[in-house]
Amino acid sequence: MAVSMFNALCALAIMLFLGSQFCWTQEEEPECVCSCIKAAIPEDKAEREEFVENEKKKIVKELHVDKKNLSSETRKKSSAVDERPSARSVGYLGIAMLTLSAGIVLVFDLDYVIKGVHSIGTIIKNKWS
Repeated sequence: MAVSMFNALCALAIMLFLGSQFCWTQEEEPECVCSCIKAAIPEDKAEREEFVENEKKKIVKELHVDKKNLSSETRKKSSAVDERPSARSVGYLGIAMLTLSAGIVLVFDLDYVIKGVHSIGTIIKNKWS
């Protein structure tokens, strides 16, 4: 367990300090191949774990992306134009259905409105006469 942890830590340090210039070989002995990296890795287990945690935090901070700046987030807020004839006909059908529904409600209420206006007119006529 300690050997694999050390190998993983050494590989992490190589990636951090050397980038793509790997000089790492998979050996079972707990020794880092690069002397420049070996000096940066603490020997004490507690210090090594703290070093790994700090490096993890640095990597997470570097790789963090603000979701508000992503193109997928801006595309969520805008609608796409659809020029297909079928899309237009479905839209026109929806408008016709909404207009027809509102028209039916108004027609049923029109009789009530006419009676109300007529009764108000009769009341006004009786008061002035």
